[in-house]
This record gives sequence, structure tokens and C-alpha cells, in this order.
Amino acid sequence: MKAFTKRGLSPVIATTLLVAISLVLAMIIFLWAKGVVGEAIEKDGVAIEIKCEDIVFTADITEDPSNPSGFGLISIQNDGNIPLYGVDVKKVGAGTIGSKSIFEHTIPNGDSIVDIELEDIEVISGDEFTVIPIIVGTSDAGNKQYPCVNKGQSVTAIG
Repeated sequence: MKAFTKRGLSPVIATTLLVAISLVLAMIIFLWAKGVVGEAIEKDGVAIEIKCEDIVFTADITEDPSNPSGFGLISIQNDGNIPLYGVDVKKVGAGTIGSKSIFEHTIPNGDSIVDIELEDIEVISGDEFTVIPIIVGTSDAGNKQYPCVNKGQSVTAIG
């Protein structure tokens, strides 16, 4: 009979490998859970999702006949009690999708912006757009933008 001459791992190496594998698995689970749960964003000490309910605004999109590239103009009136940090404008049409985020103008409560050019989005009378308001809240990492998708408005461009 032949005797086995191979030796197994020493207990110290086996324990070290077991601890290392456990730490890697724990880190993977932690990062996954952090991504699933998401980071809490607040505005004025309240969850930002609840503050979205206080948003009231109207938007109008028009063709700009003076612009040869066909870009349109957007006007927004903030009738709510939360300042809007910006808006996402999304054009959805027959096979075409365009999107533009406008952050140059914060719109205070009761104020409006008029005729801001929608660069890179061609506007023709009758085109359909969705305008989504964006507000700013705070989190552990500082200020964060939050699009209030549930308050998005459908707007039809006029000529």
C-alpha cells in the first residue's frame, strides 16, 4: 500500500482564507443592500417624496419661428410653495425621443421663467412633451437633485 505524502493546508492558512472569503461576501451583501434601499433625501426635514406632492406648476412649449434650427421655447409658472431647481423636458414622438434638463434657472415660489430655449430639441406644433419638475433636498452626502416624476405634466407644443 502506498502512503499519502501530500499534506493539507495548515489550520492557520485555512482559517485566514475562510475569514477573507467571509469578509468579501459580507461586503458584497452590504453594497447590494445599500443600492437596493437607496439614500434618504429630505427637504425641510421631511422625506422629499412627500414634498413633491406640494409642487404645482404649469408649462407651455411653443415653436420659435425666429430660430432657423427649429428649437422651441418653454415657459414655466411655479404656483406651488416649493422652489423648482429645474425641469426635465422629454419629447416623445413617432420613433423619436429627445430630452433636455434645464437647470440654469431656479424658479422660486409664485415666480415664472419665460421663453427659455430648448436647445437640441426640435419643436413642431402638436409635438407631445413631458415636463418633470426637479427639486433639491439634502442627504448624508450633501445636496441632491430629485426629479418628481409623479408630478410630471404632459404638454402639447403650440405654434
